[in-house]
Amino acid sequence: MAENGNNWIKLNRSITDHWLWSSGECFSRGQAFIDLLLMAAYADHKVMSQGRMIELKRGSMITSVRYLADRWRWSKDKTLRFLNDLEADGTIKKASDTKRTLLTIVNYDKYQGSGDADRTQNGHKTDTDRTQNGQTKERKEGKRNIYNIFRPPTVEEVRAYCDEKGYSVDPSRFVDFYESKGWMVGKSKMKDWKAAVRNWQRSNVGVPQNRKNSFNDFSQRTYDMKELEKGVLGRGNEPNQKKEDEGK
Repeated sequence: MAENGNNWIKLNRSITDHWLWSSGECFSRGQAFIDLLLMAAYADHKVMSQGRMIELKRGSMITSVRYLADRWRWSKDKTLRFLNDLEADGTIKKASDTKRTLLTIVNYDKYQGSGDADRTQNGHKTDTDRTQNGQTKERKEGKRNIYNIFRPPTVEEVRAYCDEKGYSVDPSRFVDFYESKGWMVGKSKMKDWKAAVRNWQRSNVGVPQNRKNSFNDFSQRTYDMKELEKGVLGRGNEPNQKKEDEGK
């Protein structure tokens, strides 16, 4: 059996975009756990959830049973049983309320080392050999990768963002629309749902909900222009008047 230092492989989060990963088949339990590792925060950072600022720790994530069930193509019951099994095994810690679930991978560093275990058998540079500039660059890149990982928002997150910005976008309609499209924008995966919300808002600015024509303050009416003209000119009874004149 290989020593700890030689047990590592590199697994980029972009693997989730590969056709093998998103082939439409149900996830295995092992694949689901790897997916949790890919979704977990690589470093501590702050996120907005339901209008509240939360300090998300390394190895943790905010999600929901419904979202994971859709992602893994499982039933909600199977998803919940799996999470409970991981918690009973001491693999994860789980804290849930009615709208969200906070998951924490126990011993996250065991699965996603920070770098000091990434030595090759022939002996390349170790972390202690890196320059200060190299370490700083690595930390910055790690943080950028966190924000580049797309996670579909919940209705509550979209609502909180719209409330914060004063937008009139319907959160439920927004989430239902993009869920039906697999969170695709055209032929590409969505990268920034907040930008999509802003685009929806811009598309709807100044457009009355029940507008029926190009005049914002008036509803459209259908008129017979010939009859209208007759009424305006006072000739609405001309045919009858003509008959009366002929009868004299």
